[in-house]
Amino acid sequence: MLANGARIVTALALDASSETRVIASMLDQSARVTGAQAEEVLLDAGYFDDGVIGVTPARDVSLLCSQGQWPSGPKEGGLYHKNALDYDELTDSYRCGDCHLRANCTKVAHGRRIKRYPEDEQREALRMVTQHPQARRIFG
Repeated sequence: MLANGARIVTALALDASSETRVIASMLDQSARVTGAQAEEVLLDAGYFDDGVIGVTPARDVSLLCSQGQWPSGPKEGGLYHKNALDYDELTDSYRCGDCHLRANCTKVAHGRRIKRYPEDEQREALRMVTQHPQARRIFG
């Protein structure tokens, strides 16, 4: 369900297996109902999904969506998830920002290889937006 600032429902859709799959059709439905494309969408962490992250900029819609409890510390096996590491665009590599915690980044002397996916750039951009003080107030 999408609602406007006055809390009036402007779109409704259901997918029994994925609530994120219907975002594109709801944005289209909302545009037909209101006569204008939504400018901004505020979603909870359940929508921090590559499909949602991709469909909103394609429609020139500003997305504010908390990443929720995405891994930021050690994951299974004791190593940090790549979200906790710093990506270096020049070397196309991830770096452990805190050298004294290197044991949480890798167990291999020459470092570990971490795959970077095309959608990682959009995820990181959205994470940066949600770190802004105004976004933190909204989700706080």
